[in-house]
Amino acid sequence: MKREEALQHFMDECVAVHVRRLQEKVDQQFRDNKEMLLQPIIAPLEQLFSNIKQQQAQQKLEAVAFIHFSLLRTSLLEGKCTYLLEAYGEAWYYDWVECTAQYEAAWLSEAMIDLQRALEKERKLYFVIQAADIRAIIQKMMILFHLYIIQLVRYLFRYKRESVPELDFKRAACLRFRVGEYKGFSEDVGIINERQQDESLLSWLEKKEVDKSYTFESFSHLPLQQKDFKQLDFSYAYFDGSDLTNATLQKCVCIGTSFVDCQLMNADFSYTALQGADFRNANLTGANFTHAQGNMLKLADGEVACSLAIDFSNANLENAKFEFAQLGDAIFTDANLKGAIFFKRDQARYQFSPEQIRVIHWLE
Repeated sequence: MKREEALQHFMDECVAVHVRRLQEKVDQQFRDNKEMLLQPIIAPLEQLFSNIKQQQAQQKLEAVAFIHFSLLRTSLLEGKCTYLLEAYGEAWYYDWVECTAQYEAAWLSEAMIDLQRALEKERKLYFVIQAADIRAIIQKMMILFHLYIIQLVRYLFRYKRESVPELDFKRAACLRFRVGEYKGFSEDVGIINERQQDESLLSWLEKKEVDKSYTFESFSHLPLQQKDFKQLDFSYAYFDGSDLTNATLQKCVCIGTSFVDCQLMNADFSYTALQGADFRNANLTGANFTHAQGNMLKLADGEVACSLAIDFSNANLENAKFEFAQLGDAIFTDANLKGAIFFKRDQARYQFSPEQIRVIHWLE
């Protein structure tokens, strides 16, 4: 067997099996122990904020606009999964002032060590596969586990904002927390936006740009009644507190989008991708979720990997329509579901309270 053939066989028969096993284990840890996994992040954040304050007092660092959790891939060579926490001003990567702290994701370090040991054992059956190949595979597969840090920090800013240390330093009007590669691609996981929203945002939205221009943006507290946003990508955007009464978001991409405290009466979310969307405290009276999708990558046991659930906690969903919706493990805690339309088969799919079951309009 040639080296290329041996490597492909090793990837298909060994690597794929061990990675899927570990991903299921890590995914379960993420689901069951988010609060515990968050704790090691808080101290490095406190240290970073202290360093920021000290450097600003010495006039070495301007107002902070970006805080990054940057994966240090070199740490994998030492059997660790380490993130460098960095603070930047408005100039972002062009800001040469170094202000950092470090965080080790010990649970992922253990997973990477486990994977390396398993692959080292298996590679001995393939005489042409070297230790360097295993290191390269570990580097490549890390991206699958890195996704859990992205989700974990998103969870921190969605549900545990009170655990974030006090931001007692000078910051820009919009402070973005991001997770990604060191000096490379990263994405927003939390935004503290104190900018005044203006008419230019409304004009921009009305252009209906079909690329990804609207992702990760803040459209909070805007009057967006009866607007037609069909087939736009609003992934991880913020609409908190906006009025979207009678708005059309049909066939949109709203993955991780925040609609907290929104007015969404009669809004149309039919055929929309809603993985991880946040509707807490929203008024969704009469909203249409027909054929909406909330499932993500499935693991071997059918569970959804690495995604925060769609959250309808405390939302008003009176007379909302959910025919043919596939919402994964959506949360309906304390939601008003009086007259909401579901198929009878959905009764076992979601964790409805006895009162919710009584007032829902069930279709056979």
